[in-house]
Amino acid sequence: MKASTLAARVRRSLVSLPPPQAHIKAVVPPLPPEPLVPGDLRLHGEAQKALGRINGFLRGLPGRQFLATRLLERQEAVHSSAIEGTYATLADLLASDAEDDSGEDAVLQVRQYALILGQSIHAVRNQGMAAITVPLLRTLHSAVMEADPKADGWRGRLRAVPVRIGGRSFETATFIPPPPDQLLPCLRQHFRWLRDDEICFKNSSIARIACAHAHFEAIHPFMDGNGRVGRLLMALMFAAEDDEPLYLSPYIDANKDHYYAALRAAQQRDDWGAMIDFVSMATIATVDETLRIHDRLSA
Repeated sequence: MKASTLAARVRRSLVSLPPPQAHIKAVVPPLPPEPLVPGDLRLHGEAQKALGRINGFLRGLPGRQFLATRLLERQEAVHSSAIEGTYATLADLLASDAEDDSGEDAVLQVRQYALILGQSIHAVRNQGMAAITVPLLRTLHSAVMEADPKADGWRGRLRAVPVRIGGRSFETATFIPPPPDQLLPCLRQHFRWLRDDEICFKNSSIARIACAHAHFEAIHPFMDGNGRVGRLLMALMFAAEDDEPLYLSPYIDANKDHYYAALRAAQQRDDWGAMIDFVSMATIATVDETLRIHDRLSA
């Protein structure tokens, strides 16, 4: 990771990894700046309108959301897992539901994602952002990685070793998240920021969720599964804001290059507007697809 490629505010947050890698610098990610400004204000406005449209539509359908919600949660699980290289089809997942836990490891991993998502939505609807805590993170990670045999011994635990993103070594990595001793302080700071009333008052839920996601992924608290947990959190944050939970992973899966570019812009160049713009586009596309699914189910 070249310090020269990092924005000034990010360079000031660099710390050394523990020995024997003390010569390697890692990023203790600074919180998103205030205010959270989209790169494209028109696009952000359209996304806010779309979010209002889906909220109004679904709240007018009492008792008629079960099939759509079940389908959307499972689509989210399929696509979020596929982004990380764990593949199962929607048909595989629905068959696993019907047969109760049967299937290959990949299918069971994806199914666990869908199940923990549905369970957690209820908790955050009742408690809001206060429900999103470090213990919840551990629970989400444990569930997401439950059927992964490689996760034995560290499932549901914050990582105890340094990790890198990209490159073949720490010297050639594109990004190095904070060392293990910084994880808890980073996460506590992250959740305080997320629950800050002033932040909530000044910024839209779309902007906060976009920036919170990029910041969480920069912390990278687990050995593996950070992307899946982070995308789970996006849906939970929508619900915590008293919005309908939006499942953005199908859009992200279809636009992975744009997604990773937006993450890098926020985490390395301190350009958070790119991430807000990406989540705005994802919000618009996801609302349109959700409405189409409801139309098809009604028909």
